[in-house]
Amino acid sequence: MIGMATTPAIVSLTPRDGLFLKDGRGWFTSESGRAGVVEWPFPGTVRGALRTCLGHAREECTGASLKPADWLSLNQALAVSAVLPLCRAVGGRLSATARRWPAPRDAVMFTGEDAVRPLLPRPAAGTASTIPLSSDHESVAIEALRHPEPRGAIGKAATMPTWWSDEAFTAWLCGMPVTAEAVSISERLAMRVQTHVTIDAATAAATEGGLFSSTVIEPLSRSPEGGQTHEWAVAAIGSGFDAATVAGRLVRLGGDGRMARCDALPPDVFAIPEPLRRCFASGPRGLRLTLVSHTSFEHGWRPGWLAVRDTHFAGDLPGVGSVVLRAACVGRPVHVSGWDMAARQPKPTRRLAPAGSVYFFEKADGTAFTTADAEALWLRPIGEAQVEGEATGAVVPGVWQPT
Repeated sequence: MIGMATTPAIVSLTPRDGLFLKDGRGWFTSESGRAGVVEWPFPGTVRGALRTCLGHAREECTGASLKPADWLSLNQALAVSAVLPLCRAVGGRLSATARRWPAPRDAVMFTGEDAVRPLLPRPAAGTASTIPLSSDHESVAIEALRHPEPRGAIGKAATMPTWWSDEAFTAWLCGMPVTAEAVSISERLAMRVQTHVTIDAATAAATEGGLFSSTVIEPLSRSPEGGQTHEWAVAAIGSGFDAATVAGRLVRLGGDGRMARCDALPPDVFAIPEPLRRCFASGPRGLRLTLVSHTSFEHGWRPGWLAVRDTHFAGDLPGVGSVVLRAACVGRPVHVSGWDMAARQPKPTRRLAPAGSVYFFEKADGTAFTTADAEALWLRPIGEAQVEGEATGAVVPGVWQPT
């Protein structure tokens, strides 16, 4: 069957005319009449684009149009587990060094400082919780969590860039110092506001009150310092399709039917960095688990596999074993919807924990984390996906030395 494969496929989608990625809010949820957008496509959005591309490839091969049952069968076999931005100089090669990662929530920058400071968990001081609690046992477990705080004097916080370079992010996962200059990369995503107007088909004139705007993400960004132009692309890893089948084809990605070019990528684009592998070989006692994609958890901010055990949140971390949650840095929730092509209706709006959220763990038996643990966790989806085939919650491991 064309387009099917059992091994993971790695592809890139390079937008040719920008990206419009609408979130779960309506068009007129603000006085400005501007649609809410997300900064990067979700696995489900990329999955829909690849599904359409595979279906058209099969139609060209067989010479017959796919029936609704064929599209549903194709949809069930296709899955996307992780999506990352890639940024390269125009004409450059897409490799692991082109990866961009969401800024980790356990990092903070202060005005006038050259280094990024980590938020290190420290034991709670006994203050009362302001989080709505579901039970007395959960209240005790939340109060037992340590408070991530910066060490030393605290100044005025500076704005953290949305995306970090692969070099800076790898150093941060390894527990190494990272400078503010290293994370303040100049090739940032460019956005523009596009204004629309609704036309009355009968009069061929603008409809009263039919003026609205959308935010478009541009695939090209120019460095203000040296004038270097960079190109952004979407890297995706999934199963149920063959990268060679979609390579070189055009796909519709996101809203407005905007086109993107699909290409096959080398395996190293999603490979674990060798410096991180060496750090886990030393046997760290603590683990920092960073979400690199938004995810749906049963309990909102925490995974469903974490439950209250002996006054702490503990559970079986997939691929590792029994762990205890010591602290968490979680951002504001993200609300995302979509369109169900089969049912021809909007998908339910999902409330997701944001990418960049960080969870601090120790093993329940007190032993150290190993290189095998890091490899098992690298880009592993741990989210409780509500839509089959749209894996959410891809994570990457980082070292942490509990005090």
